[in-house]
Amino acid sequence: MAPHAPSAIRAVVALATTLGLAVAPSSADATAKHVILISIDTLRADHVGAYGSKDVKTPFIDAFASESVLFSNAYTASTMTLPSHITMFTGLFAHNHGVPWNGAVVPKENVMLAEHFSDAGFSTAAFIGGNPMGKSTGINQGFQLYPGVIEDPDARLQRTFEWVETHKEQQMFLFVHLWEAHWPYHPPAPYDRMYRTDDTPVTGTFDEIIKLRKDYKTKVAGAQERSDVMKNLYKGGVTYTDKVFGDLIEGLRAQGVLDDSLVILVSDHGESTDEHFDVWTHGATAYNTNAQIPFIVRLPNQARKGTVVDDRVSLIDLAPTVLEELGQPPFAKVDGVSLSKALHGKGTIAERTLYVEAPLPRNDPDPSMTWINENKCAAVIVGDLKLHRCPNWKKLELFEISKDPDETTNLAKKPEMTSAMTELQANLDRWRAAGADKALEIDTDEDTINALKELGYME
Repeated sequence: MAPHAPSAIRAVVALATTLGLAVAPSSADATAKHVILISIDTLRADHVGAYGSKDVKTPFIDAFASESVLFSNAYTASTMTLPSHITMFTGLFAHNHGVPWNGAVVPKENVMLAEHFSDAGFSTAAFIGGNPMGKSTGINQGFQLYPGVIEDPDARLQRTFEWVETHKEQQMFLFVHLWEAHWPYHPPAPYDRMYRTDDTPVTGTFDEIIKLRKDYKTKVAGAQERSDVMKNLYKGGVTYTDKVFGDLIEGLRAQGVLDDSLVILVSDHGESTDEHFDVWTHGATAYNTNAQIPFIVRLPNQARKGTVVDDRVSLIDLAPTVLEELGQPPFAKVDGVSLSKALHGKGTIAERTLYVEAPLPRNDPDPSMTWINENKCAAVIVGDLKLHRCPNWKKLELFEISKDPDETTNLAKKPEMTSAMTELQANLDRWRAAGADKALEIDTDEDTINALKELGYME
């Protein structure tokens, strides 16, 4: 994974500003009237120009970053769609909100952002692109309008703009989910060939991904070439999603709501290609390929535009930040912290221990069982050290992430690291032991189950 060098990120943001992409003047901080949360599913931070990517084109995200505050060192808490989004809405780790993976149902006792804002008098709506976020999961809790999955991005944006036009005089909490970078990798022309010069018969289907996983691990001839093609298809999907994102932002700008809003762009998780043993997947590990995400916040009137914050942050921080920015009371229990002081240049975020958990392998989906699984991969980050532990695959790794962001050099067996390894493993054990370990409810909606099976999340 490419280093997220702060200097490289600042250079990209500065270039976007120089080119006139940040079109409105910056102004003093103002209280937001609306909240607009945009999640791009399966977007690696290192595939975004504003995060230092050299070869993937993301001009609209880069322009948005030039108008915003960019957190250069952001992590997800779970490397799968549904648990990660519930973390965004609650500020809790998965073992505290009770949604371990796609196909689970959100426990009703969770208080989520949409519910809070609806109770506070806001109009709330969500426009979703991916089946792991269907209504049957209970993720629609608190949304006054949640029409279900809208697969066509143009139709999704149209529905969004229609709702905004009707509700923009009121306070709004709007959530838009962009799914177009997720597998199968089928971006439309010209994005399907944007990064390809080959004539290999690879079109990005899920069946091809499954075969590639097996062939790459067993070193079948031609597997590396097919993997390289798949990488280019993923890049095309990212650039296409960037265009959809740009259409969304320009539509909201035309409706006159951007400068009154707190607008947050994040991803739920990244994607592994062939960097580690988790070939062409996400949800299985907590490597940086899956764990590092974009996290960009546009304040009202572009206050603090072009600012880069290097403090390490997590998606557990999103909910407490949104509540403080809107002057709302905090949730009674959260695992994250508000980033407001850092957003407004009034302080830094204290260095702390961060955790990332992978949802796979799944437990036996018995609703009567609790679901914390010690065999799943998880990572703990303290200072510059990241412990990555995967008992199911007999992996125990230690990385010095500032010097080795691609996580290529395992320091776990270095004698001088023995004490650090002991401390980090004990830290990870304590974190898992502190989880609520809630009873698990499985989604039984036939359409959702069939969609998850097609995507490879259920068998």
